[in-house]
Amino acid sequence: MHTNFLTASGRLIDTVKDVNLTIEDVAKALAFTFRYRTQCNSFISVTDHSHLVYKIIKHKHPKDYMTQLVGLLHDTEEAITGDIPSGVKTMLNSTVGGRLELTLDVINSEMVSNLVGRERIILSYTPSIKIADELAFMIEVLSMDKHDAYRDNMLNFIKGNEELMYLHEMVITDPVLQSFVDLRKLDDRAYESNFIETAYDSMLLFTETFTYLLNKIKEV
Repeated sequence: MHTNFLTASGRLIDTVKDVNLTIEDVAKALAFTFRYRTQCNSFISVTDHSHLVYKIIKHKHPKDYMTQLVGLLHDTEEAITGDIPSGVKTMLNSTVGGRLELTLDVINSEMVSNLVGRERIILSYTPSIKIADELAFMIEVLSMDKHDAYRDNMLNFIKGNEELMYLHEMVITDPVLQSFVDLRKLDDRAYESNFIETAYDSMLLFTETFTYLLNKIKEV
């Protein structure tokens, strides 16, 4: 069974034995991996989403560098698997007796441990990260072009969901979170004008944030 793949830096990775990617390889893969199955008109990469999750956690917990780092790296396994839509993930998970989610969690933990150089530094997907992840989704939807059919359909779906409406209210009543909506709109226009350059900018921002947070954690 073939389990190897080659990274952009030239590393041959065996996904069964070792998922020791560099942060540059992870950032490159995530910067060119788009969310929402590219069904919306907005260009939202996984690095964009991950950095947004980090910023939300930083807004809520400005000195909790460990949680900020976990938030930044919460989708690291998608550098290997790509972005799997939640509905598809649920369907696949049910066909393999719940083992898909467990497998993805293991891959993420191994990749992150290798990246940070400390054994099992990140073990849990805490409630604050889950909320930040969900808020990032809401911000992304609200930042989509008002003429985007995907945005309209998603907002209609949100209106019928009490939990999602609560997140919607959190975003529109928090000036900082609302400012993230406006920044995402600017990012989207940047992607439209120069996709490759903006993707590389997103990749660089991801790696710089990773290095900054890792150094802050080591200072403690």
